[in-house]
Amino acid sequence: FHYFLETDYIGQQTEQIALKNGVELVLDLQGKTYEAVNTRIFHISGGSALTVMDSGEKGTMRSAGTGGKSGVILFATGATVKLMDGTLEAVKNETPVTTGGVLYLSSNSVFTMEGGTITGGLTSGDGGNIYADASSITITEGVIENGVSGNRGGNILIGANCDFTMSGGTVSGGQAAKQGGNIRLNYSSTDVTVSGGTIMGDMTVYSAKSFTLSGSPKILMGNSAGLILGDGIDASAGNANLKLTLDGLNPDAEIYISA
Repeated sequence: FHYFLETDYIGQQTEQIALKNGVELVLDLQGKTYEAVNTRIFHISGGSALTVMDSGEKGTMRSAGTGGKSGVILFATGATVKLMDGTLEAVKNETPVTTGGVLYLSSNSVFTMEGGTITGGLTSGDGGNIYADASSITITEGVIENGVSGNRGGNILIGANCDFTMSGGTVSGGQAAKQGGNIRLNYSSTDVTVSGGTIMGDMTVYSAKSFTLSGSPKILMGNSAGLILGDGIDASAGNANLKLTLDGLNPDAEIYISA
């Protein structure tokens, strides 16, 4: 079903909104702001699907979340999430969530980003803005920015058995206490393809099944340890068997390599 956000809302949401048993929801922010105080907004499971769009301007979903709970905007297990437009923003508070400051994905969830902005996540553990485990992420447009992780993956942490594909959009401004200020690729069961878009900051490949660079990506940094491609694809410890493929890069690609 299709829901239109008619007015701004800022207040205490008594409990998270649960989408389950195959429910499909299209949420149009219509330029309005929905801000939940100290509460996760959505928990999506059981084959359900959520699409967020914004037919107006500057539509925003915002939450400070609850300390210890992951995914203050969206927590998805076995679900499908699409962001077409609008902003998903986590408000930093004194008690950061554990993992996935804005979006947490697990159990074969699928996340597609076709526009909009994800920003402001703060975690004590991995994945300042997004944490993914056994799930897939596809980014074609949009901005993921300013996530802060107390461990790894300031903007995005890609865990085991994941697929990560980026053909457009921008990932920037992430900070992590350890590796992967922007993106951390963590397990040898993960397939990664970057064919476009811009990654500004360090991108650490600790381990991955395959990593393919093609098209016209811009990966801009080059000051970390180990093998660094652009933004910092750090192929140091744990990467002895990494399959790195450069396939059909265009002349306008910007891949900076340093050792």
